[in-house]
Amino acid sequence: MNWSKLFNLQLGSSLLVIFVLLMAISQLFRQVSGGVNADQNKSVTSVAMPEIDPTKNWAYPVNVPRIRAFLDTIAVTEGTTGPKGYHRQYTGSHFSSFEDHPRELKCANSNGKELCSDAAGRYQFLSTSWDRFAPVVKAKNFGPTYQDRVAIELIRDKNALKDIEEGRVEEAFKKLHLVWPSFGETETDVEQLMSKLVGTYQQKLALYQVKSQKLEIIPD
Repeated sequence: MNWSKLFNLQLGSSLLVIFVLLMAISQLFRQVSGGVNADQNKSVTSVAMPEIDPTKNWAYPVNVPRIRAFLDTIAVTEGTTGPKGYHRQYTGSHFSSFEDHPRELKCANSNGKELCSDAAGRYQFLSTSWDRFAPVVKAKNFGPTYQDRVAIELIRDKNALKDIEEGRVEEAFKKLHLVWPSFGETETDVEQLMSKLVGTYQQKLALYQVKSQKLEIIPD
C-alpha cells in the first residue's frame, strides 16, 4: 500500500507539472500570435491624412493673384488639385508625413516603357530639386507652405516670376516646360497646348480677382 500511495502521489505531481507547463506554453503562444496580428493590422491600417487649406499658407508672393493662379495651373496639369494634392506621389499614390520629401521611387508603364520617379507633392518635386531649393526658403518640412514657396523659387530660377507678375504667362509657360513637362515636353508641344494652359490660368485668375475685390470692400 505504501508503494502504491507513493506511486500515485508521484504520478499526480507529474501530471500537475505537465498541466502547468502546457498552460504556460499556451499563454506564450497567444501572446506571440497576438503580437504578430497586431503588427499585421498596423501595417495595413491607412494613416488619416489632414485636410489642408492652402489659403492659410499664403505669404508673399504666394498671395499675389497672378502667382496663385499660376500655381493652381501647375496643379491642374500635374493632376494634383485639391488639398490631397500636397500628398500626391508619382503614379497617383499618397504619402502620409510632411516631415520631409518622401524620396520614394515609384514606377509606372507609359507607352510600353517603365518610367520611374520620386516626384512628390503638389508641384511634383524631384528630391534633387527639393534639396536644392528647400534651403533657399529655409524649409522646416515638406508641408504645403514650403511646397508653395519652393515652387516659386523654381519659377524664379528660370527667370519666369516677373513674367507671371506682369501678365506674360505665355512666356512663363515656355520657360518652365523643362521643369514641368506637363506644360509640354517640347517647345512645339507647349505651343500646341498654350490655349488650354492660358485658359486654365485665366479661369483660376478670375476666381482670385473676385476674392481680392471682396476683401477690398469695406462695410459701412
